[in-house]
Amino acid sequence: MDADRNNQGLHDHDPSLKDSAVNVSQPERIGSIIGGGALAAYSLLNIARGKFGSLPIAALGGYLIYRGATGHCYVSATLNINTAAGEQQQSRSAVIPHKSGIKVSKSVTVNRPVEDLYAFWRDFENLPQFMNHLKSVKVMDGNGNRSHWVANAPAGQTVEWDAEIINEQANRLIAWRSLPDAQIANAGAVMFQPASGNRGTEVKVELEYNPPAGVLGALIAKLFGEEPEQQIDEDLRRFKQYMETGEVANNGQKAEDKKGLPDQKGVEVEQVVTVNLPVAQVYSFWRNFANLPHFMNHLESVTVQDGNRSHWKANAPFGQTVEWDAEVSSEKENEYIAWRSLEGAQVPNQGAVRFMPQGQTSTEVRVSLKYAPPLGAIGALAARIFGEEPNQQITEDLARLKQYLETGSPDNADKVANKAEAKDEQKGVAPDKGIRVEKSVVINRPVAEIYRYWRNFENLPHFMNHLEAVTVQDNTHSHWKAKAPLGQTVEWDAEIIAEQENHHIAWRSLPNAQVANEGAVRFTSLGDEQTEVATLIKYDPPAGALGAFVARLLGAEPNQQVEEDLNRFKQVMEHGAISNLTAESGDQNYVQ
Repeated sequence: MDADRNNQGLHDHDPSLKDSAVNVSQPERIGSIIGGGALAAYSLLNIARGKFGSLPIAALGGYLIYRGATGHCYVSATLNINTAAGEQQQSRSAVIPHKSGIKVSKSVTVNRPVEDLYAFWRDFENLPQFMNHLKSVKVMDGNGNRSHWVANAPAGQTVEWDAEIINEQANRLIAWRSLPDAQIANAGAVMFQPASGNRGTEVKVELEYNPPAGVLGALIAKLFGEEPEQQIDEDLRRFKQYMETGEVANNGQKAEDKKGLPDQKGVEVEQVVTVNLPVAQVYSFWRNFANLPHFMNHLESVTVQDGNRSHWKANAPFGQTVEWDAEVSSEKENEYIAWRSLEGAQVPNQGAVRFMPQGQTSTEVRVSLKYAPPLGAIGALAARIFGEEPNQQITEDLARLKQYLETGSPDNADKVANKAEAKDEQKGVAPDKGIRVEKSVVINRPVAEIYRYWRNFENLPHFMNHLEAVTVQDNTHSHWKAKAPLGQTVEWDAEIIAEQENHHIAWRSLPNAQVANEGAVRFTSLGDEQTEVATLIKYDPPAGALGAFVARLLGAEPNQQVEEDLNRFKQVMEHGAISNLTAESGDQNYVQ
């Protein structure tokens, strides 16, 4: 690289230069000295009078004097503001008129080595794979320093410009600027730095651009997004997804083909959940796509056709269904699975799920999804499939995944699947109609005592005020009777569908219950004398007069009702009531 390019780089992209470069204009320097001197004199006078609260003002005055004397402002350096630029000899990188550019700074941590990320970004032709507004970038010379950029704009228009690299340091920094006469005058830099704790690489992007006025200005506003920071944030999130899930493995493939979605038409969703199971078990369960309908309510079935291709069928309103074929586009065992729909899908979609171990017995599951609902009747179906609130839909799906895996049989995913067969019958709660409540409490008693007390369901009315009685019928079945207004009662039968001693109990009401419900309670030891009790309950209150009873039964505020129940349970357990309420009930007979 020639000396000229090394010497002209953007000062604010080199940490060694940020600490010393002059970035304050001459008028500001004079004003800083005058203002700082006045503040210092005022505060020293107050201090002499014993008013030591003026010490911060004295410090500020001293800093302003330093700012004026040296011409350097650390705050401006941090924000990449240089008011002295107009007084210095204009360098080849000064393509944005002074104070007229829009500045954006964003960062992301990617779980890949810095060398991989730098090499991928340095080939600018890769950028349209994760920057949705870019149509193409073509490298124009042999060393990759000059390139031609084409970006999508509204009404089928495009904008174009040429750019050049003005500074780079291998595996650390790439800085660029647009050439003169560009429709979009812009400059920026991307920096790569190893993240702390061996967590991968921190990638930071700083961009400044100057949108022109008039019609083209409107196009640019759309090009960079009405919220430039949001646009860059989403670009970096897609960059993280592509790099971590291996989507960049085939760089020769066109970005449009990889996406499988029309440019700028996709709805993007990303959600995460932590499952208290080892990563290998969670990955294995998800990799068998036929398991997905057990926790994704909108899916009717997924049929695996071979190792990588599958047929998906989803429920829609009025008894309709939509179907599509999909393929695994990349995967790495126990780390990620990426997929996309095939051509002709009624609901074009693509996504990835990442599995990140959180110790030996816990896994973070992160789902990224993009779909393009079509127009017309199918569009209405797609809106129903993915939910009016896509993020909420995926959040609920992941919560059910957590419930199935933690309260089922973690060592055998097929057993979980079998227990979930005939989904509507098992769940007893109409899809999308159930009210969901999730609460937890920490109790200062050993996990075995708490589990044993709860496992005898006849103990539950001692702390659940709305319950009148629970009668145990056999090892897994019980009859429940609850109080309702006006002296009425509601009753239902329930069965245990999964349990693990000292760990969890999951149940559901049987068909024809007046109050269709299901749930689970999980017991987590926090030491010899402390246990976390977490409950998840879903119920479907019927309509009419009985609906009013149920509203009272479960409380006008279901979350508050369950929270109060758990607080009473804590009181019962911690104040010795367990010795009087359990032993004679024969509860150990019901522990599997």
